Amino acid sequence: MHILDCRKQDLKRLFEATTGNMNQPLKRFIGFVQPEHFRKINDQTVQRSLFKNSVEVVEIEAFGKKHRSFSPNSNIDRIYQNQFMTEKLYKSIINDLAKIRYSKKINSNLPNEPLANETILERLRYARRKLPDATLHIDTNGDYLTLEYWEKFQAAGLNSIDIQVCFNKCSFIKEEVIDIIDKKMKNLGLDYYWTAKDADYIEAVASFSSLRVKMYGRDLSAYASVRGGLPNPGSKPRISPCLLPFNSFCVDLNGVAVPCCNFRSDAPELKGVGRWGQVDGVSIFEVYASEAACRWRRGLFNYARKTGSCAKCGLGVYARSRRNFAALYGLKVILTYRELKNNLATAKKYLRMSQP
Repeated sequence: MHILDCRKQDLKRLFEATTGNMNQPLKRFIGFVQPEHFRKINDQTVQRSLFKNSVEVVEIEAFGKKHRSFSPNSNIDRIYQNQFMTEKLYKSIINDLAKIRYSKKINSNLPNEPLANETILERLRYARRKLPDATLHIDTNGDYLTLEYWEKFQAAGLNSIDIQVCFNKCSFIKEEVIDIIDKKMKNLGLDYYWTAKDADYIEAVASFSSLRVKMYGRDLSAYASVRGGLPNPGSKPRISPCLLPFNSFCVDLNGVAVPCCNFRSDAPELKGVGRWGQVDGVSIFEVYASEAACRWRRGLFNYARKTGSCAKCGLGVYARSRRNFAALYGLKVILTYRELKNNLATAKKYLRMSQP
């Protein structure tokens, strides 16, 4: 065995001894991270395997129309007209997923209102035929929901729906939100129960046959943040690492893959920042394993002040502690090293810092 391989194994053993000391969210975060996440992969078999073993949710903007003050679409032209991802493009994404028998979550809307047109039902039926084991999910503000729509969703194969009670001016009155949720659930004929009644977050869940329903409202002054570089209230500088470019894959209305569901590839002020590449004519696996995607993952795999579009994002934050910071830094050296010989001592130092 080559001496550098020996040193790499030494580091891995040391890292394995530290993971038990990390908090559970971060431990889950790094548990599946592989060297292939940080370098471009050309082998199609490896591309598919990496995608299948990493991506927990595929976000597809199948329909573009939502206008909320906190939505990344709130200042983009698409809100003034009904826009659809082409049927050919949508089917090509689903067909790619069928090649690996994808069985995790597919969200067919991103930040838009999918129920504004029944085209979403056709898309769901196609996805269900091709992906019988996947969880088909949508997010909605509930404006178009009726009992008849529930039955159509069930027939189309939808598994899961989240309904958000929205306030354009970010006003949040707890009693009012509870009342709205109560009335909407009853109007839809759903038996529900409360799962949260906090000062800044209200949630109730129900079932409609095989369809899981969640309805919630949240105080945006507490939860809102910059969305892919598009400003929102309550934003603070980000230090935490980010999981989203690892465990999600997002495709915008125009067929452009982006780092996470908060990016808008057609936002003029972003000037193309965050574009991983077009999936039209290219497999989603190739884009996920591209150099552009790897560059984003390398830049977000740390406890350091983020820059650019992620500088003030407050979503998916992992608490910083001495152990978490040290273990994450040590693992990054193992996974992304160029000259391991020069980094060996540094990696060992940080990994040992994470010991109890």
